[in-house]
Amino acid sequence: MMQFIQNQTTGHTSPNRKATLTLALTAVLMTACAGAPKQLESLDAANASYSSANEDPVIAKHAALELDSARESLDLANSVHRKGKRPKLADHYAYVTSKRVEVARQRALQLQADEQIELMKVERQKVQLEARAEEIELAKRETVALQQQLRDMQAEHTERGLVMTLGDVLFETGAANLAPGSAASISRIGDFMRQYKNRTARIEGHTDSMGNEDTNYDLSVSRANSIRTALIQNGIEPARISTVGFGESRPVATNNTSDGRRQNRRVEIVFGGDSAQVADSGQ
Repeated sequence: MMQFIQNQTTGHTSPNRKATLTLALTAVLMTACAGAPKQLESLDAANASYSSANEDPVIAKHAALELDSARESLDLANSVHRKGKRPKLADHYAYVTSKRVEVARQRALQLQADEQIELMKVERQKVQLEARAEEIELAKRETVALQQQLRDMQAEHTERGLVMTLGDVLFETGAANLAPGSAASISRIGDFMRQYKNRTARIEGHTDSMGNEDTNYDLSVSRANSIRTALIQNGIEPARISTVGFGESRPVATNNTSDGRRQNRRVEIVFGGDSAQVADSGQ
């Protein structure tokens, strides 16, 4: 049309005809401008926001449905805007689009955070399992070591707990003084109690039935106290050691033979404390 008008105006025409053609050209241009939709800032922003969100892999992964919803309202906004008759409705759809895009962003961020939290939980559980495995392995090694110590100490598991029996060879004949050869036994007991600091020791003195009963009782008490003193000198806390004497009242064999009387002349050490570990180590 413009080319036609230009062609017509280049010829030889009268001034009136030129004026008429100029007015016609102006009218055509005004009509064309009036038919084009005006730029809508809210729609431009909605298009830009959606485009940015659509290219975000996190949103695409975690908020695809929300993004589809935003796309639907954006299509409506663009369609209404192109028709150019209802700018308020186009602005409304643009506003809805922007809000839906924001919802998609927030949901994606939340789900991403939840995913990271779950990954952290899995990693923490893995670390905890590894630590637990190390603890179990350490406990096994400690159990093996404890079993060896118990064998070296000739300790036995009884209904009363872990019991170590010391014969009267640790003492001078008929006395409560420790014999020179007792040091090794005292040292083993001390090492055991230093390693297992939550254990206690109840030292029980016993005698055979030869001689006076009161004398035998006093001897059993004195022998138990002698071992307690030796352990304290070996670095064991006094509060962890108790003593009691039973004299001839609790024989483990007959007193009618020398071998039986030898078995009855003894000191028993009952270890308390970590009974669960002791029980486990004896299995």
